Amino acid sequence: MSCYFQVADDEVWNPSNAVAQLFLSEAVSLARLIGTASGLGEITEDECEIDPDQFAAFVDALISTYQSTNNTVLRSLLRGFIPVALALVERTGKKTPSMQPEYADAWAREAEVLSHSMPRG
Repeated sequence: MSCYFQVADDEVWNPSNAVAQLFLSEAVSLARLIGTASGLGEITEDECEIDPDQFAAFVDALISTYQSTNNTVLRSLLRGFIPVALALVERTGKKTPSMQPEYADAWAREAEVLSHSMPRG
């Protein structure tokens, strides 16, 4: 079984149910941590609707959090989520304007590598 993350009728990611549940659970926890909505809906009938503007703003806020903290544990926890989220932001055609230049290349490389392992459906 798998789950479709989509924007309207455009399927942007089709992970296994376990990966979808983990990603969504992490997004919910991180959204609570930073006090903003994730832009991800609940999984209903194997589909998760993405609000592309809200999701991009959420990921941008996570990047800002990463860049502004010197807490190495928080950075490590965010480092697992952000590249996957960035690949989805890219697939929705949005941007993350808060990314500082010293991080941009590294995040882009990680997101690109992961994107090849993220089937669309």
